[in-house]
Amino acid sequence: MKKVLMYLFGLVLLIIFLPFKGLVGNRQEKLKEAYTEDPSSITDKEAYLILKDLAWKEYSLKNYSKAKGYSLELLRLNEIVERNWNYGNAIHHSHTVLGLVALQAGKIEDSKEHLALSAKTTGSPQLHTFGPSLILADKLLEKGEKKSVKKFLLNCGKFWEMDKGKISEWVQSIESGDELTLCSEKRT
Repeated sequence: MKKVLMYLFGLVLLIIFLPFKGLVGNRQEKLKEAYTEDPSSITDKEAYLILKDLAWKEYSLKNYSKAKGYSLELLRLNEIVERNWNYGNAIHHSHTVLGLVALQAGKIEDSKEHLALSAKTTGSPQLHTFGPSLILADKLLEKGEKKSVKKFLLNCGKFWEMDKGKISEWVQSIESGDELTLCSEKRT
């Protein structure tokens, strides 16, 4: 019943706020531009809302140093900005990007640590509904890190309320030694 109510609440919010999407998007783009030119030109609270996107953008552009810097700054701000719905997202996405950067540098142990930390989140409306980013887990699975990925998936089960049984299927596939790909997209 709780899941149905959460889903319906999400739909209502979508219907209410869909007309404002363009206004919010334009504001965020302006904030991102201002922050990249001069981080001190916007408030910590504003930076907190855009750093996840900046980190992912820089990672996708292979600017790993910038991606790491944005992720670390987001984690720092996560401890000083008033807690809100984005708290769990900040933990999850920052550690995911940091793990991907570590993996790119060949630091598998650091990458596995960030994978574990990315699942130690309180969750968020997005994570409860759509689940975690699976990119880092998928890349570590390709490297044979089945134990770490299995633990990550089980921990994600603590916040991903609408996984539709996917976690159980994936864990079973890992335990069975089946070949498994968790995601096909570049970023979730």
